[in-house]
Amino acid sequence: DESHCERDFLAHKALFDLFRTVDGKPVRSILCVPDSRVDEDRTGEGCYVKRIEADADIVYCEAKHVQSYYTSVAKGSGKAGFRHEYEDRVLILDEVDALVFDADCNDAFVYEIPELTAFATDVAQCLKDGGNVDALPMESTSTKRVAAQVKAAWEEVSTKQFEASLIFDPPTGRFFHLTAGRIDVAKWSLSLDCKNFAEGCASKVTYQQRLFVASRPRVFQRYSALIGVTGSLGNDAEQSYLRRVYGAQFFIVPPFLKTCRDAPFHEPVNKGVYVESGRDSQWSKCVDVAFAMRQKVPVLIIAKSRNDVEPMVQALQAAAASKGVVNSTDIVRSLSRHLFERDRDSFKENLFKATQPIGTGVDKNWRISVTDPRGARGTDYRISDKEADAAGGLCLVMLAVPSSNRDWIQYVGRTARQDNRGQYIVVLNREDYSYLDQPAACAPKSSLGGGGVVRSVPPRTSPRGEGFSAANAIDRILQHGAMRDRVRLEGSHESYHRGYRMNQISEAVHESGLLSSLDSKEVFSQLCARYEQLSTDQMDSAAQLVGGFDASKIPRVVPTVGPSANAQAALKACEQSGPQSPEKRSVGHCQPGPKPSAVGGAALGGAGAGPKTVIFALDRSSSMNSKDSGRGERRFETCKKCIMSILENQIASGDEVGIVTFGSDVRTAMPLIRKGTGQGVLSAKVAALPKPEGLTAFFDGVSQALHMAGSGRASSKWVVALTDGDDNMSRGQPGGELVTKHLWECGVPVNMIVITVGNTLSHRTTQATAAWVAAAQNRGRFGRHLPVQNAEFIVEAFSTVSELIDMPCGAIEL
Repeated sequence: DESHCERDFLAHKALFDLFRTVDGKPVRSILCVPDSRVDEDRTGEGCYVKRIEADADIVYCEAKHVQSYYTSVAKGSGKAGFRHEYEDRVLILDEVDALVFDADCNDAFVYEIPELTAFATDVAQCLKDGGNVDALPMESTSTKRVAAQVKAAWEEVSTKQFEASLIFDPPTGRFFHLTAGRIDVAKWSLSLDCKNFAEGCASKVTYQQRLFVASRPRVFQRYSALIGVTGSLGNDAEQSYLRRVYGAQFFIVPPFLKTCRDAPFHEPVNKGVYVESGRDSQWSKCVDVAFAMRQKVPVLIIAKSRNDVEPMVQALQAAAASKGVVNSTDIVRSLSRHLFERDRDSFKENLFKATQPIGTGVDKNWRISVTDPRGARGTDYRISDKEADAAGGLCLVMLAVPSSNRDWIQYVGRTARQDNRGQYIVVLNREDYSYLDQPAACAPKSSLGGGGVVRSVPPRTSPRGEGFSAANAIDRILQHGAMRDRVRLEGSHESYHRGYRMNQISEAVHESGLLSSLDSKEVFSQLCARYEQLSTDQMDSAAQLVGGFDASKIPRVVPTVGPSANAQAALKACEQSGPQSPEKRSVGHCQPGPKPSAVGGAALGGAGAGPKTVIFALDRSSSMNSKDSGRGERRFETCKKCIMSILENQIASGDEVGIVTFGSDVRTAMPLIRKGTGQGVLSAKVAALPKPEGLTAFFDGVSQALHMAGSGRASSKWVVALTDGDDNMSRGQPGGELVTKHLWECGVPVNMIVITVGNTLSHRTTQATAAWVAAAQNRGRFGRHLPVQNAEFIVEAFSTVSELIDMPCGAIEL
């Protein structure tokens, strides 16, 4: 986290200044910051820099800077450079669990391609002059792809939705993206470059390609030593992973006060767990608890998500006003990530006042603050009031228990800090944990398969097999999370091995100097975009298409990994980009490739990436009436609840949503609507979805969902489709061809997630799904197939969907 990194650097800068190197020179310490903040150097000594500098003795930075420095060494000086640059460097990882377990282990880096920048500028100039782009010379795969991407970006520039996402900065004379209402000078997109070029604010349109894949474990292993620091050591599966991948050994540093004689040390005290029947009753209980506790101690509410913070603040302020509390806006304050991004000074003021009393003597009481899961990690809530400490200390009110034990330790660690007491209360919504609300005998044993986030339900430990309750809620959630983490880590082996091998190939290709031509860059860019779908043998074969490269000379240090379901489509795309086989190319496979991503940001449309358009295409054939979802209800009802949960928790007020259902025919169940203007309509529309009956027009249903997504105003578009059977009613596309064509040719690319339920689907259905996923990925968007073998795991599949559409994913710009 950039803010915490800067805070810690400034806190220790004076200490670093006391040291000298072995040569007697002052130790040089630096902090890596975004380009826009270099001039904000608070040390006045030139310590704020854009990237890691080789002559620095101490560097504070984020993981992306470590990987960026690594790729610069790999591109510049190869093996000799690694030995020179890393032989005496030590890497200290703060919050090591977040870097190792919670983040993707592989990252693709993008670089500007001068030749394609020149051509992209020519295309933009042609469009600006009203000319015919097709008349431009386009002899290579690269130029055809660039022309198509620039045309799509040029069309997006003229939309009102895109205009609303920009702001003009007079000092620089350029347009920039807005993030959380603030100018974001670091965020880049091809459409933004086109906008600046069209308005005469820039003289060129920059074009970038993925040309390096960095495996985080391989990068970290380059250092002579690694030291990981964390407030939670992780479960057995996580410790086993660290031992296997990094050769880690563990030791526990006790809390400082435990090492002192006669010093008080307090553990957080559980003051109660409540499990309410729904969200309304949960929030009502939270309000009652918070106002009761604020009479004696400060209260910090940890909301389920960042989107819940402001509504909760408003609900509390309304409750305060109804209770006759004066100045409710002072009593209840927000500590959301949105506020931090929008107005840091207000956030800091609210953080300070969160633990400050109001009034004195008998009139003394406290504020209620509301934060999100981000505020439950690493933020220090300092309290020094003796009366509040005697009353139990800062009271946390948690509206969700995180599934990870590491996060749980961080949550409760916000109170009982230093020598102060602390307490917490948990208020849960039973509907959020319906997957745990069943007896032990009914616990499913299989897990979500395919390419999704793999989950499993843990064995029940309650002696009588009772369901989810206040008495066992915390244990149940953490047990489920531990099992999920174990399965997830087991399932990450293939991703780790593929990324490691691709990193080896990236190093060797750059070291060999074979990326001097556009054709070789095109081939390697395609491989960097699709390697995750290939076997390690196929990756080596695809790398051979870079003229003169021999992957067999690179030692194999990871096991052979098999291909994914989409491997043939991915390999074909790599082969057709190769310069040695032009006769095999076809226009259909020379469509736009990966769209350059925002700097370290969410170009694919996750949280914080601006408004989204999300369309659900839901099967309502008669087979969806089956009562086998493990909850005593029909598959269709389970899907409705899951969709409603996503609409409530992952869809922001500025996002657009729509629902299409398909049975023997296709119906628009909910036309496109912005959540902020249709809040009351959403639940009614979902509840009124037509009952399942008839056959399955799967392909036509997805086609209609794509057309609805295309009419949306947001540039980040998602289609989530679910079927439990083969298509037997669609017209004019026996293999889903119209869907594939739409994904290839739509002006603004679409992110595609397909959930299939059951193990009897035909090859025709799986082949069509694979083609859709590959088409979405070819356009530089997100494509994923989630095959659910057992209907009991429909909830788990939608849980994966909610994480994917809320996930900031994208390549990192060097």
